[in-house]
Amino acid sequence: MKKRYLIPIIISILMLVINVAARFSRTFSDFYVEQIFPRISTILSHFSGLFPFSVGEVMIILGILLVVIGIPLFLILLIVKRIHAEKPQVHFSALSCGYCAMCGQRKPLTAL
Repeated sequence: MKKRYLIPIIISILMLVINVAARFSRTFSDFYVEQIFPRISTILSHFSGLFPFSVGEVMIILGILLVVIGIPLFLILLIVKRIHAEKPQVHFSALSCGYCAMCGQRKPLTAL
């Protein structure tokens, strides 16, 4: 498995485990609410307090733009890439032209 996929998979699994633990264990939920959440929210509130606008609203707008523009653009690029992969790429070079002139061939274009 590629390293670039490993970190998101680990984070997703940890989020799932924490969510399941919080649903089934009141003790874990109380610990999270009293010990972990205040620290996370304090850091995030100090960070967002640096900006004169709502960071949460900007994140929502960027998420909407990602869905509306990013996903269709990704699909279009994926289709274009697949179309170009099916066609053999042709290039023209001085070596192929000289070779064709010596051999008497009419097509100086060569497929990669």
